Order: sequence, then C-alpha cells, then structure tokens
Amino acid sequence: MLVMFNFIKMHGVGNDFAIFDEREGKISFSSQVIKKMSNRNKGIGFDQLIILSNSDRADIKMSIYNADGSAAETCGNAARCVADLTGKDNGAIEVGERLLFFKKLPSLSNEPRYTVNMGKPEFAWDKIPLSIPVDPLNLNFEIEGFQQGAALSMGNPHLVFFSSIPLELESVAKYGALFENHELFPQAVNVNFAHILDNNHIALTVYERGAGITLACGSGACATAVIAYTKKLINNKCKVDLPGGTLLIEITKDLEVLMTGSAVKCFEGQISF
Repeated sequence: MLVMFNFIKMHGVGNDFAIFDEREGKISFSSQVIKKMSNRNKGIGFDQLIILSNSDRADIKMSIYNADGSAAETCGNAARCVADLTGKDNGAIEVGERLLFFKKLPSLSNEPRYTVNMGKPEFAWDKIPLSIPVDPLNLNFEIEGFQQGAALSMGNPHLVFFSSIPLELESVAKYGALFENHELFPQAVNVNFAHILDNNHIALTVYERGAGITLACGSGACATAVIAYTKKLINNKCKVDLPGGTLLIEITKDLEVLMTGSAVKCFEGQISF
C-alpha cells in the first residue's frame, strides 16, 4: 500500500532541499528511498532531504540526510530555509547537539533573508574528527597542488584548500572525491576549494560529503571564512561567492560565526512510496 507524503522544495543560494514535516505524521525513509528521491531526473531532485520534528529546546528540530542517504550533522543553508518555515522573526533550530539561532532580515529582490548563528568552530583534532593527532590548521598531503590544507568542524567536518586561481569544476570533482574519503577523516569530510579575492571576499566551490559538488554550502562558507580569518587572509566580515550565489559571513570576537543569505521556496508537492 502506497503512502503519500507532502513536501516543500526550497533552496538557499542554489543548495536545494526537499523538506518533510514529521509533525504531520511519523516519517522514516531508508537510505535507498532517499537516494531515489534525490535523483534529478527520476525523483524530486535535491542535495539534502530535511525532516522537521518537534523540539523540547528550540522552536523546531531538523534532521538532515544527504543525497546518498547518509545522515549529516548540520546545514547552514537548510537552517535558513527552516527558519523561514517557522514564520518567526527570531528563533532557534535544534540540529544534532547544536542550537542555531536565527533572525529575519528585510527581503532582497523579493527573497526572504536570514542571519543564522552557526555557533563556534571546533579545532580539536579528535572533535573534527581526524584519525590521528595532528595540527588541523596545518595538514600536509602528498598530492601535487594540494600539499597543504586545514580542517575544522562547524558541527560537521570540513577540509579547506586555498589556491591562487579558482579551480575548474573538473578538478573540484576529481580532488573532492579523492579527499572526501581520505584516511585522515574517519567520518569522511566536506572539501572546500577557496580562492581569496581580497581581504573581504572569497570565491568558493564545495564538494559536499554524500552529495558531491553543490551550488552552495553554508557550513563550508563558514568553515572557509574561519580558517582564512585564522590565517590572517581576510577580515572578520566577508562575502563568500559560491556557484549559486553569495553568502555574508561575520566572525565575532567570541569566534561565533554569523551567516546571512536567502531562503527561497520553489514549490510544494506530494510523493508516494
């Protein structure tokens, strides 16, 4: 017997989601079903699937699943979309162990905009996590062109490389897949390829763990900005240009990371399994 599920399709600067509300009834999708739904030719098509549920400590809780069906710990672009669905100007979203606080801003080009406090980055090697105790801000690899990288966690693991020129998508796909499952990262890793344009501006393309190249990655923009700031490559406020649009990142004196961007509803639909 087929069961019908309602969903909302949304995106944040091109990073797109199918959002299901478990408050309407229990939802449990296998990784195989999620992978099928994520197919852009035969399914809904999305980078991540989001399931909303009630929270005892926030306005709402979101659970995140990548296009390959694997679970994800956090997603900044999805947080803005979920913030929009709450209908509130200020609030909090429970994501794993973190609470992400949001604030609604005036719309820009008729697109709702939100600032989300993504919390503080985690630099401890065993919390990112890495497989061995090394300095995460100075990682060495024996791969030509990518000898030096840096890693941290924004609730999910990120590896960042800086290059003198932006990488072609072919190279992002090749090296993103190579580093995603590198032995240094026991839980795999999101791979960020960044180019510093000036001290307030970064160009970034992200190969997301479990999703591949996406048009935008909010936590990746935050991670990249934090590492660039730590290495004195940028100021504490910057624009991050991604293939799908621009995010504004601010790093506070307490190292909390504020991310600002759009949250756009595409359409509503139903799907049955």
